[in-house]
Amino acid sequence: MVYAIDINKLQSVCGGGEMELYDAIVETYRSDIASVNTSLGLEYYHQSDPSIFEGIRQLIMGLPKNFDGAIYAYALEFIVRYFGTFLNNSLFYPCDLNLLSETIGDCQIGVSIDNLIFRRPITGLPFPDDFPMYGHLTNSEVTHAAKQLHSVLDEDANKDMDELAFIARWFEFAADRQQGLVGYYY
Repeated sequence: MVYAIDINKLQSVCGGGEMELYDAIVETYRSDIASVNTSLGLEYYHQSDPSIFEGIRQLIMGLPKNFDGAIYAYALEFIVRYFGTFLNNSLFYPCDLNLLSETIGDCQIGVSIDNLIFRRPITGLPFPDDFPMYGHLTNSEVTHAAKQLHSVLDEDANKDMDELAFIARWFEFAADRQQGLVGYYY
């Protein structure tokens, strides 16, 4: 899953202390959040109970993060969904992560797809030990990479570059809006 979102906005929301925002996100995605809680075997009776609901609250309110990193990764995705735009990833879903890495890796565009899909959490958030994996590229990284991808596609117009052109659309969409990208892998 890939989302275009203003990374600066996302980082300011985490710890911004806006309880109204928590309420709005929970109201918008209540059944989805409950479904993820259920699938993870989490119950939510008290604020001290590990749950996606509480993870969202702790992220937004800037509270200490005492749960497993996976709870915060899922919680963050609901915040990302609220502010961001889901980008079509049908060409790569389901996929072998190596295809994504190889598609971008050979182009020398100045960013690592690994940072987008995993191993680069939003600053200050605990990272999951397992799934979901997630990562991000900043607004400026996306803008730079979009220009590089455009050049690569122009230079190699005669090659079969379907995968690269598909990924370039993510970067162009986000760059046109001065946004970054957040990627999730389940």
